[in-house]
Amino acid sequence: MRRLIFCTTALIALAGPAQAMPPVVAALGAAAGGWMAGLTATAIMGQAALAFALTGVQMALAKKPKVKTRDEITLNKIQPVTTGLILYGERTLGGSIIARSTTTYGGKPHFRYHSAMPLACHEIDGAVEVWLGETKVWTEAQFTADAAAGTGNPYYWGQIESDYKGRFYLKVYNGSDDQVADAEYVAAASEWTADHRGRGE
Repeated sequence: MRRLIFCTTALIALAGPAQAMPPVVAALGAAAGGWMAGLTATAIMGQAALAFALTGVQMALAKKPKVKTRDEITLNKIQPVTTGLILYGERTLGGSIIARSTTTYGGKPHFRYHSAMPLACHEIDGAVEVWLGETKVWTEAQFTADAAAGTGNPYYWGQIESDYKGRFYLKVYNGSDDQVADAEYVAAASEWTADHRGRGE
């Protein structure tokens, strides 16, 4: 292949401006150039097809990454001003902690931690489960059973057997238009007032 390119180049270089190339030599040069262009195009197409096939095989054999999409992130974040999340159906998600404070209990300062975390920017049907870290601590089914019994502290309703049972208060609000601020939070934290109703807009 190199000889043919060299010969074609030599034939073109030997022909001076005053001398015309014989028609047979010109035809041979043009045929050789076309043949070489065809071989080059074929080689490029073959390499592209091989690369495409090998990439497909590599992608098929690669393990799929276990990455959650943006709306399925289950970590909570502290963000006083955040964009609202619109929910459809059931989702596993964390939330933005929009208010937090600590209060004194039993003479110990900063003994109790309080926070508020909206799950959506609109009214929702409710929550199905609540997890603290890797531990499920609250279920809607247990809350329904506890509410039907009507006994005990309503902030403990829904808590299931875990290391955390009875050690935290939790109340899930749905963000309805007539929702009022959480009385326990208003009483405990001076930053949270009756105007902090958390209604879905």
